[in-house]
Amino acid sequence: MKKHTLISIIGWLVFGILLFLWQEKHLPFHYAYIEQFRLFHFSAAYFIEHCSYPSGLIEYMATFFIQYFNEPYVGSGTIAILLLSIGIGMQQLFKRITPQVEVPLAYLLPALLLLLAGIDFNYHLEGTLAFALTVWILNAQIRIIRPIHRIISGILLSWFLFYLAGPAFIMFALCSVIYEGYKRELPIMVSIWVLPIAFLPACYAYFIAHSDAARFIFLPDAYTNHRLAREVILYYSWIALPLLLIVACVLTKWKKPVSLWFKGLSVILQLIVAIV
Repeated sequence: MKKHTLISIIGWLVFGILLFLWQEKHLPFHYAYIEQFRLFHFSAAYFIEHCSYPSGLIEYMATFFIQYFNEPYVGSGTIAILLLSIGIGMQQLFKRITPQVEVPLAYLLPALLLLLAGIDFNYHLEGTLAFALTVWILNAQIRIIRPIHRIISGILLSWFLFYLAGPAFIMFALCSVIYEGYKRELPIMVSIWVLPIAFLPACYAYFIAHSDAARFIFLPDAYTNHRLAREVILYYSWIALPLLLIVACVLTKWKKPVSLWFKGLSVILQLIVAIV
């Protein structure tokens, strides 16, 4: 095993343990309290009901996990694993686009923002699950070599994400367009058509009155209690993903060799900022 890979594995293990311990210290009853407001049924009818509308499956998955949150350590452990998967997914995105630069702050930032959003009882686990799915589906998307195949899969995966996870499809479609703009293998006017086409199922759902408010179809407000005002922090992680993808694309222009001393100092400073 390469030294760099070993350091990365140890770093992620430490991050996951710290996430778990922090939640156990500061949120000892938070997840058990959440469990009291969800009821999961092991029945075919319950599953079919959730398959009948967009984002129903992500709600089904979230409720499945939440039913075990009344057990000690399960809630904190589940959230730590989810946030850890998001961080690793962000690292893989950067490694694919700009492998010459280490940006741990970019890997950790979305996960930390989602952790803060999750402190609000009115924020639902569906949002974190949808974000994790988006990051890993985006990882698969950018590994498609032929540009026309990426365009087609970007549209199809956007539709799939809308059905599976709701508004997360917008974040994925936007990131797909950003990546195509970075690759420049197709005319920009061809790539940008992914966005309006990706919106078609959501627009159809809106016009047939699937929801009484557009923000529950097109915005991450869908992952909160619909009766209450949204918290601004909910938007931070969803804005961070496309912005960080732009950062990764910009960093590919960094061609100068980086000394080991400078690279180590950069990583330490970024980790300090992330902790703060």
